[in-house]
Amino acid sequence: MRNIFIIVTAALVFVGGKSSAQFGIVNDELIRTGIKNNTLVEKYANIEGNPYFFKDWVKGKITISKGVVDTTSLLKFDQVENKLFVKGDAEDVYTFKEVVAKFTLVGEKSTHNFECGFPKTADTDEFTYFEVFNSGKTKIARRTVKVIEEYKPYSGAMVKQIAENQKYYLCKSGTATIPVKLDKKEILQNLSDKQKEVEDFLSKKKLNLKKIEDVTKLLDYYNSL
Repeated sequence: MRNIFIIVTAALVFVGGKSSAQFGIVNDELIRTGIKNNTLVEKYANIEGNPYFFKDWVKGKITISKGVVDTTSLLKFDQVENKLFVKGDAEDVYTFKEVVAKFTLVGEKSTHNFECGFPKTADTDEFTYFEVFNSGKTKIARRTVKVIEEYKPYSGAMVKQIAENQKYYLCKSGTATIPVKLDKKEILQNLSDKQKEVEDFLSKKKLNLKKIEDVTKLLDYYNSL
């Protein structure tokens, strides 16, 4: 792959003979196919709820599986289809021909990091994206599962809506993806190789492992041992 980054100003990047978006910084070999933004809108028309992580397009950054980092203009993450889109000019929307190993979404008040490539579980594979909260060999991650469900009100026609369920996992580098609850007993039993050190730190810092930020603090310490 020719990993040449092009800073786009007035120039257009061409993909498949058609002019694509003017991205902030873009590698044209990352972009795969173009669709119309209204295709995304129509796909979820007449369905209640938000199928995306952020409803609107937000700034972000991607890292593809071969290690190429690309800062793009606007991203949107479809949590129903586990698919990432990048927005171009006007109504153009693109996906990527390389696997996006990591990406970051920057909202107005918060920044969120996502990764795939973790070992499979009963309901995930190597392409499933997880929101990760820390770095290191053992990570706490969250998967927000969104599906389209139908229900019938007491009176009236069938209604489609987005149903959401959040699941947490301990992701151990290259070895296991373990479903867990934000619960002291479950978290600690998966850190048993450093049990004394972890329990001493937990007690000293008075951490509440029902809070994701406290689990993150504990794992940062665990990974440092």
